[in-house]
Amino acid sequence: MNSNWKKVMLKDIASTDKNSIVDGPFGSNLKTSDYIDDPQVPVLQGKNITNNKFEWKEIRYISFEKAKELERSSVREGDLLLTKIGTVGCVAILDDLKGFEFAIIPANLMKITLDKTKADTKFVYYNLLANEKRIKELASQTAQPALSLKTMKNFKIDLPPLAEQQKIATILSSVDEAIEKTEAIIEQTEKVKKGLMQQLLTKGIGHTKFKKTEIGEMPEDWVLSTIGDHLIEHRGGASLTPNDFTDYGVKVIPKKGVTSLGVLKIEEHEQTFVSEEYAQKNINSVVDKNYVIAVLRDLVPSGPNIGLIVRITDNEKYILAQGVYGLRVKDSILPEFLVYLSNSKSFREQMRRKMVGSTQVHIRNSEYFNTLIPLPGIEEQKRIVDILSVFDKRIESEIAKLSTLKIIKQGLMQVLLTGKVRVKVDEDEVTSS
Repeated sequence: MNSNWKKVMLKDIASTDKNSIVDGPFGSNLKTSDYIDDPQVPVLQGKNITNNKFEWKEIRYISFEKAKELERSSVREGDLLLTKIGTVGCVAILDDLKGFEFAIIPANLMKITLDKTKADTKFVYYNLLANEKRIKELASQTAQPALSLKTMKNFKIDLPPLAEQQKIATILSSVDEAIEKTEAIIEQTEKVKKGLMQQLLTKGIGHTKFKKTEIGEMPEDWVLSTIGDHLIEHRGGASLTPNDFTDYGVKVIPKKGVTSLGVLKIEEHEQTFVSEEYAQKNINSVVDKNYVIAVLRDLVPSGPNIGLIVRITDNEKYILAQGVYGLRVKDSILPEFLVYLSNSKSFREQMRRKMVGSTQVHIRNSEYFNTLIPLPGIEEQKRIVDILSVFDKRIESEIAKLSTLKIIKQGLMQVLLTGKVRVKVDEDEVTSS
């Protein structure tokens, strides 16, 4: 470590004020009956920390009198919040209390108030973020993991001089701002695409006459069809067991590879394989880009991805996992058009009606192939696909940019928070130590 960096415990850089590192009250001291409708004093919850950011949502309130009893567990803007029970180690800066002077935290949160003459809040925030795995490992290994106050008070971090902390925090914050802007662009583009898709898949292009159908209104010259009307063949998943997986070979398409993005997307670290020999023995579960891929099972009870269809965009062959299906379609429907249809409002509504099960929902093949779809002529399908693909390309570009920014941030955290690369506080450059 550099000579002017110190290894300190959190309690060494906490405010000298009383209760600078505390958790919420025991459950018996904050009961459901204590909550009131009148917004006097807000009570924060673990769910208010999303993606390590504080979000003002689903806030409950208690009276001023009750808050006085729980004064030890009060938090103010600028404090650090940390989840300590269940999903431990999630951290956020309490940056906006919407005009309230203070709030109360419950038993599953702890707060850290820093001595601003010793430590920069954002620097410590990024340090805790970088050490999330280590923090989780320090939690008690019980049915419901828990972090103790003592553990976090004694938690050690590397601390440079204050000015250097602030410079490091500024650099990392600028990357975070770029990430947030990119996420906002993706969200807005997806919102515009969704609205346009709904318009194009129900009204088409340039139509003036419409007819009512079982799935809503559509242009008069469109045909009400089913998925099954356009299938050449379908392939189901192989009955994979843990012993069937290998370190390399033929890639497996899992259920999570099928999402609303419309193209097959499997993170590199999540990609699994089977041997060529296994793939040959289960050749009827092997697919390539001549197939579109649908998922007919979902581990989430609400079934957000069930029935969705994606395309394979590379030249590799894959083997399907159980619950995943390969569909080869006739020339009467464009694969890309079918992908967009699977994301449409009427299609999603049909999926919700057709799925069965509780913890793991599924749709029977026959039910899925009978799903009703609106079908324009092939030329209009092409025009609709061309319009929507412009938005897809923008979204894909921004997602790639977002991924790059996150990698940059991770790399910067690794070198800046450890002193491997030093920042000069008087000029905009960094140097290796």
